[in-house]
Amino acid sequence: EAVALTPGVALAFAGPRGTADDAIVDATEWLLEATTSTRVAIATSDFGLRSRLQYLGARAARASASGKDPRLRFLSSHAILDVLRDVAGAAQAAADDDKAAAA
Repeated sequence: EAVALTPGVALAFAGPRGTADDAIVDATEWLLEATTSTRVAIATSDFGLRSRLQYLGARAARASASGKDPRLRFLSSHAILDVLRDVAGAAQAAADDDKAAAA
């Protein structure tokens, strides 16, 4: 299950049968294969998860015409706070615009 927070940010849930790592890997694989323009940023300090995702990134790079795929990047775990602050700020600005338009 996934919930879009903004056009560029979504949260995915593993559910009762899967692991969070598996959900992240599955979603990343789908995003890299589904489009050639989507950029994926992962915030993790988990070495095992990072290794699995690096494999996906390398596989996507081999499949691209240039042999490079800069769409997958890793953020520090602290960087996700900045992303969430930006999302919260954008959501608040949209709500404020809606209120102003309704007035």
